[in-house]
Amino acid sequence: MKYNISDITGGIVRFVFKYRKFWLIPVFVAFILINFVFSEFGIINIISLKMERSDLRSKILQEKHKCDSLKSRIQCLEQDSTEIERLAREYYGMLKPGESLYLYKDTLKSEEK
Repeated sequence: MKYNISDITGGIVRFVFKYRKFWLIPVFVAFILINFVFSEFGIINIISLKMERSDLRSKILQEKHKCDSLKSRIQCLEQDSTEIERLAREYYGMLKPGESLYLYKDTLKSEEK
């Protein structure tokens, strides 16, 4: 017995139209569920956006702490003369009048290496 493709497709189409009430509801529900999960406002996108938001908030807090520490450092350098003296001695090798600098051989050898 030979089957013709048009007979098979016609049978499927008749079956779908005959029971369309039963096929329409699951297809509609599946469409709604797929949109609920995978759309722009779906669950997966919302979860990823919440994770990204928490990461950005933690980065903002880190930058605020960094900014606060830099502000306190600036304030310290503007107001504290002993800090300025310490930096001048440390970085530029400056001395107060009447002070002398002593260098030891071990210090010179470690600086040359």
